[in-house]
Amino acid sequence: MVTQTLQTNRLPDDFANWIGRLIETRGSVVDALFDRAAMPDILAQLELSDEANRRGVNVQVVQRRGDGIVRGIAASPIESLPRGSTVLNSGQHAHTPFNAADFEQTVQLLAGRARATDGQAKMLETGIKAIDIMCPLVAGGTLAIAGDLGAGITVVMEELVRRLSGGSDPLSIFIMMPPPSPEWPYSLEPGFSHAEELRKEGFSEGTVGAVQTFFLRADEGLWMIRRLAALAPVDVVIRLSREHARAKVYPTVDVLASRSCLLETKSVETEHAAIAARARQALAALWARSGTSKPPDDPLQLERALKVQNYFTQPFFCAEPYTQRSGAMVSAVEAVCTCREILDGQHDDVPVEAFYFSGDMTEIRSNTGRTLRFGPVHSDLWRMLCGRTAVGRGPARATSCRNHNPPLGARARIRLACGLTRYRSPDDTCKIGHILRAKAVKSFCLINSNTIVLQLHYVLIVQGSEAHDRRSPHLLGESVFERV
Repeated sequence: MVTQTLQTNRLPDDFANWIGRLIETRGSVVDALFDRAAMPDILAQLELSDEANRRGVNVQVVQRRGDGIVRGIAASPIESLPRGSTVLNSGQHAHTPFNAADFEQTVQLLAGRARATDGQAKMLETGIKAIDIMCPLVAGGTLAIAGDLGAGITVVMEELVRRLSGGSDPLSIFIMMPPPSPEWPYSLEPGFSHAEELRKEGFSEGTVGAVQTFFLRADEGLWMIRRLAALAPVDVVIRLSREHARAKVYPTVDVLASRSCLLETKSVETEHAAIAARARQALAALWARSGTSKPPDDPLQLERALKVQNYFTQPFFCAEPYTQRSGAMVSAVEAVCTCREILDGQHDDVPVEAFYFSGDMTEIRSNTGRTLRFGPVHSDLWRMLCGRTAVGRGPARATSCRNHNPPLGARARIRLACGLTRYRSPDDTCKIGHILRAKAVKSFCLINSNTIVLQLHYVLIVQGSEAHDRRSPHLLGESVFERV
């Protein structure tokens, strides 16, 4: 019996590698040294021995600094502990979310500075359009990336590392990592390692050159306004949205929930601040249409907003193996200028889909007729936001869906309301004016601002004051309707 108990509860053969030694403490920050070949994982839970008080202090690893050194945050106050105190790696990940009440102190201890408030901060340009316009980074400043599961948190982190690590301006990134979840199944598997997953993707751990990254455990759930308010101590907050991911908005930056102290303190050029405000207003109107079938009051403005949202999508260097696209760099000056031109209508002649997942306007104007492996935003976001109706105007026309390779929409009943927009089939056999109701619509797809594809059984059409009942016992097939 004793032998069996000892065998069942025996220490692992490599137990000695789980033991580290304290290097130093600064407030709640703990630095410890482990064997280089057995470093604790990111967000691993450690136990620091406080022999004087006969207790163990829980510590979460927030950064692996290399050469066997890890940095962590203690869950409770630490009094002066001698160098060389024992630190035990539990082999488990920490599940306790970071303490929002202590976040300001944590930022100052880890980043070495407080939030910029004097209006003299300088912008750190990334070449990422959505970030540089809507939530510009601060040179030498701090950034929190708060993202939903599946929104690409580490992708954005890695892209920033690749773009900024070779520069002279430091940046401290705080990654708010969601807890293990069935929605993230491999995070629940025994032996799961954050560091190993990053390595498999070809990613760094976020601390390279001028960029240092700290991983903090976040609560479950989406990042709503109240939760984001807890991140006030950092200069910039980038909120990544699962809803944007579903709409094929890559990167998934929710510019309505993201913020930057540079815009708040007017530390950017006047035009930059004005264009950011106009883009925010346009995108707020666009996303506010989610779930409504009411025709828009101004279809043209809504179409321009959709072009801005497509313009904010962009290929990343770190994602090239998956997108088969080279990363794109666009200067902040050019991005602001192009965004203004879109909102002012100077690119009304360019189809909505041409703006998707591209770089500058030279590339965008060459995109007409291209085939996309995924997206664009209009084929997903447009159906969701505009009640599954095509609105807007512009001279661009598509006579066939063959060259656009559009994904068809959900096979479900769809209510269409086209307002004053009129469509007709190429052979004039079927015209659609004010679509009052569409029943048994099998699928729907927007090709561009001028063309829709319907698969339907029955449409009730209103032309003038006379209602026309067009019924068919069989599927009409795929019909292409062009705006007239």
